[in-house]
Amino acid sequence: ETALATKVQVRQLIPALGQALAKNLRPDGYESWEEACSIMNVMTIAVESSQRSVLSPVIGKIFNGLVMAYGYEGDGESTPRMLQSANKCLLSLVMKLSESQLRPLYARLREWRGNIEDAKEGSLSSSARRYA
Repeated sequence: ETALATKVQVRQLIPALGQALAKNLRPDGYESWEEACSIMNVMTIAVESSQRSVLSPVIGKIFNGLVMAYGYEGDGESTPRMLQSANKCLLSLVMKLSESQLRPLYARLREWRGNIEDAKEGSLSSSARRYA
């Protein structure tokens, strides 16, 4: 994982990881959450080992991958592990970005998350959204 994440350019790696994540978290019955966790780990290492300036063009693709991971609903074992991988990636991204880069990311996350009162009423489909 480390060799892949550090040797391939981020602008090429992140879109490919996003596509692989989408294929592994399809809701049509084929879900491979273990592979998806590995993909998230590679994404985390890539974020941690990259410079801020290199991450700027791919922030949106990283965010899309995080939304897919947070939207995953599996069983009692897979969901917490998927959320843990996504949280590590989000934390790595947050620690790399400047405040001005974080504002739009936070706004998109809040938009995806929805209203807190809605979560209390149970209208959100994903339990992960309640804790985002």
